[in-house]
Amino acid sequence: MASNRDGYFDRGDKKMNAVADVSMARRHCRFLEEAEARRSPWKRPREVRESVAARLSAAPGTLENIARQRLKAVPNWLMARIRAVLIAELKSQMRMLEHEINICMASGRSPF
Repeated sequence: MASNRDGYFDRGDKKMNAVADVSMARRHCRFLEEAEARRSPWKRPREVRESVAARLSAAPGTLENIARQRLKAVPNWLMARIRAVLIAELKSQMRMLEHEINICMASGRSPF
């Protein structure tokens, strides 16, 4: 990764900067909050955000700041933690879908 004079980092074909990290963190956090809302009985965004914040080892206010784009940059440790929790969530969803497919196939119904 090389840095240009304009503040962008060159990652091959993509140019990244702190603003790109904030928007990426915002998308990932929104996905995690939506997944938590679907899975939990809580319907209020504040309770869902508190649960996601606990999984990320961050304050709920930090996630609020990310959601409202108040941050200029996301700390490296938080971005790494967001990615790790996101990957774990996606793997969990994949396992649930594989289970549904197996149940469907075992019952004799074709999923297609």
